[in-house]
Amino acid sequence: MKKITIILVLLIMTISYACENNLDLAPISSITTSSFWKTEDDAEGALYGMYSQFRSTLNNNENILYWMDFRSGFWTIGTSGGAGDNEKLWQNNMDATTTSTNWSSLYTLINDCNLILKYVPDISFSNQTFKDEVLGHAYFVRAYAYFKLAQLWGDVPIVKEGFESIDQELYNPRSPVSEVYELVKADVAEAVAKLPSSSPGAKPWLASKEAANMLKTEIYLWLAKRAAGGSADLSEAKTAIDAVLLNSYILEANYADAFRNDKSKEIIFSIYFDYAEEPNPSGRDIGQYGWNFVNNINYVPAALRDIVPHSGSTQWLTLSPDYTLRFLKPESEDQRTAVNWQEIPNPSGGTVKWINKYLGTLIEGTRRFYDDIRIYRQAEAYLFKAEVENALNNKDVAIQNLNEVAERAYGIQDYYPLSLTKDEVDAAILEERLIEFAAEGKSWLDIIRFGKAFELITSLVGREGDNQGNILLFPVNQDVISRNTKIIQTPGY
Repeated sequence: MKKITIILVLLIMTISYACENNLDLAPISSITTSSFWKTEDDAEGALYGMYSQFRSTLNNNENILYWMDFRSGFWTIGTSGGAGDNEKLWQNNMDATTTSTNWSSLYTLINDCNLILKYVPDISFSNQTFKDEVLGHAYFVRAYAYFKLAQLWGDVPIVKEGFESIDQELYNPRSPVSEVYELVKADVAEAVAKLPSSSPGAKPWLASKEAANMLKTEIYLWLAKRAAGGSADLSEAKTAIDAVLLNSYILEANYADAFRNDKSKEIIFSIYFDYAEEPNPSGRDIGQYGWNFVNNINYVPAALRDIVPHSGSTQWLTLSPDYTLRFLKPESEDQRTAVNWQEIPNPSGGTVKWINKYLGTLIEGTRRFYDDIRIYRQAEAYLFKAEVENALNNKDVAIQNLNEVAERAYGIQDYYPLSLTKDEVDAAILEERLIEFAAEGKSWLDIIRFGKAFELITSLVGREGDNQGNILLFPVNQDVISRNTKIIQTPGY
């Protein structure tokens, strides 16, 4: 990034939840200039600004799905959509002009974290615990951002110094991915140390010690499986996920309830949205709301109108037969199916298919999409635990945790028998993840972590050597390279 311009604006924060104490506010402001870094209140405002940018970064053009789901090939156009750049992702044929190849928003987010880590240590707080918490949030978000950069692009620039002036120029080249992982490990350790434990169902949109341990588990599982980390990294992952499972999060008895209540006790971490933010004074949408492009449908039959908000919206994307024919079981066998995917007759012919997780709410005839986006849930804690234990050759413990999720889904105790081999347990864990987290931005990186990309992803079969062996990485957008001549394109693109 040759030159990065940051517009830093302090917004008056409107609060949708009652303020019970520090950090009870929804993250809805943007970060401010260095002249603002004087008081504890300033630091708190910067914290909300960082979370607002976190939301914008991951929801901008639905980046969670673009970066972490679409390349699995489990998507197709809906009844009203055109493929556009999406098809390049579905077919793993991106180039340097594909929309999703631009990492700039992640660096804007990282800069918000860097400014907090730069200024907050010098601010006087009345409560040292709260000061540590603010820093813990910044470490958590920076660890998350750099981890995703490393997973998606491999070697990436490391920027740890906050920039706040158009006169500052950054000409950072791509650093080795091993150095990025070292930064990620250090940051997530700080997040675990400084963040407080959460009360399930209270404020899932703010990171907690448990959310940080979920991220730590994911990081160390990836390092063990993709960076030859071995047993030491698996041990770190085990410690982290065991700490999460000590908390009182639950699996909702009804899978749908994990998506119908934004304060469900199953949610460990989520991205906050609020209807009050959605329309601006002119009545036009301003984009601060959740995933509508996977939910809108043209027609909802009367029998489902108490369940699915109906309006004359369009439907842009849906799950492809490559997914639905391979992974979805009949609704009578798996309660997740009715939530993950619906198919109904269309009065004008054919069928309408849609994803049923983030429904939105019908308000004055218009569907408003402000469901919080789930990042970590208790179901993933059990599946992470199963994955860690199986990798450590504790197969029976792995199956026990796998069956926690399977029993809810299928209504059958001990669904997976102890007689399964280690490889069969791994295959079952991956399949359960692909079903449990359908349309939640997990599938692409999950399949890579399990080493099954060239087996399960139709467009990648036989392409192990493509792009000089870098087919599983993203190219760097040409705009990024044009602004920083030190950035070298991912080899093969």
